[in-house]
Amino acid sequence: MLAASTVEWFVEALPREAFSGGFMSRILFVVQEDTAREFALPERGEGHVWEGLREQLQEIGQLSGEVFLERDAELWYKQWYATHHRTPVFDAKFAGYHERKPDHMLRIAYLLRIANTRSLRIQKEDLDHALGILDWMEVLLPEVFDMVAHTAVGETHRRIVRQLKAAGGRIAHSTLLRKNQYYMTARAFAEAMITLKESGTVDEERTVGGRYYTLQEK
Repeated sequence: MLAASTVEWFVEALPREAFSGGFMSRILFVVQEDTAREFALPERGEGHVWEGLREQLQEIGQLSGEVFLERDAELWYKQWYATHHRTPVFDAKFAGYHERKPDHMLRIAYLLRIANTRSLRIQKEDLDHALGILDWMEVLLPEVFDMVAHTAVGETHRRIVRQLKAAGGRIAHSTLLRKNQYYMTARAFAEAMITLKESGTVDEERTVGGRYYTLQEK
């Protein structure tokens, strides 16, 4: 299954118990905060491209049989697995993902192989490619895992920081308050801003034109 969501909605919808139940470790998260793509009116691909994709998916859907590793791929995987298994996990939230990373890598390698060649014989290059994809995806995983695991108060702080980032790092007090009026009371907002200011995350500036908050670089 492929699914998409904003990080904020996902965090609010998912209970923290998802970690203990193993749900989080069974999902591969592709986290992106922005994109360089601009398509005002997305266009469907050229006819031959569209038809080619449809035909390829039909071919893949007809594949059957046992998937197995070529000899060099098997040796590489066993060596990597032994090293990975001995690597300590310093954050308990990642224990489940760490345990299932080998399975994720095999699945991705299999998908890469059949997408490129329709073959069921996984090569070492497929494992290398799959591992590179996982390592790239893991860069932004800590933020998502922390957001899900922490308290509602912590999520309030992270929401405000995200809003500041989206505004270019500086935003007027009234604008920021309006963005959060459906999430918290004015008092709760004030308490959140006090915490962010005292922690050095946000700086407050009072001018003739009003109050402004600036996100501090870490």
